[in-house]
Amino acid sequence: AQLEAKGLREPGEPPSTTCGLCYRVGADDVPRVLANLDFREKGGYTREVVQVQPARPGAPPVRALVYSATCDNPLFSPVMLADPAAAALTIASAHGPSGANRDYLESLAAWLREVGEEDAHVAALMRLLPPR
Repeated sequence: AQLEAKGLREPGEPPSTTCGLCYRVGADDVPRVLANLDFREKGGYTREVVQVQPARPGAPPVRALVYSATCDNPLFSPVMLADPAAAALTIASAHGPSGANRDYLESLAAWLREVGEEDAHVAALMRLLPPR
């Protein structure tokens, strides 16, 4: 509803989906793993548990922790979603505590290609990313 209110999603459009990897973390490792993830995702991501459908045919859904960017976050910029050229320029020069945004985007695009997934937004950002 927030994306619709900001004009970033059409009313009635289906919810977003994503692909990725799920990791099972041992109980003894949970505090350390959560501390590391919370540090990495501290730029305004919310942490929630969601139901995930594994890609393996017939596999039952599992519950997984996911970090999501939400539009009510003070660091959320509708301009960056609506204007991929502006986003690509920002990504090209931005650095956070976990490294260069450009490196993250390039790694994400490579992984998506490797697993055979297409993401129009990531592809557009890669096309618009200025050369190094």
